[in-house]
Amino acid sequence: MRKSVIGIVFSKDQTQFLAIKRRDVPIWVLPGGGIDPDETPEQAIVREVHEETGLKVAIDRQVAEYTPTTWLTKHTYLFACYPSEGSTHIGTETRDVAFFPVHSPPTPFFPVHADFLADARLNSRTLIRKPTPQTNWLRVLAYALRHPIIALRFALTKIGLTINT
Repeated sequence: MRKSVIGIVFSKDQTQFLAIKRRDVPIWVLPGGGIDPDETPEQAIVREVHEETGLKVAIDRQVAEYTPTTWLTKHTYLFACYPSEGSTHIGTETRDVAFFPVHSPPTPFFPVHADFLADARLNSRTLIRKPTPQTNWLRVLAYALRHPIIALRFALTKIGLTINT
């Protein structure tokens, strides 16, 4: 089973969160990625956030565990984190990195990640376990119709054709 991690890096006062603008698909997302073999989800989120943003983070808590609903999604672990050291920078996968107010995400912001942010903002100490939100085929089609270029670039990455501009 494919597994991934997503991190919501909050400012110390939790009024802002960190987002990255992907280089291959020009959309704002939360940092994260795949879990390497023999790596724990906790190790993976610390590594992924550092690779994509330049920041080292401390994990506050695991927020949720999402199960896949379509082939587009993976088993995903969501963590709330805080910066512990370093400064932001762009890398091979990112074209921009910035903090945004939790009530005003950047646009375009990946809708599933907006749901992840909402779950993290509940500040529940109980682990959320549920299917990945917003991943039914109707919502995917609606998003593709609203953002055809982004959808096309995403589809190309799924078949191994990446456009890094």
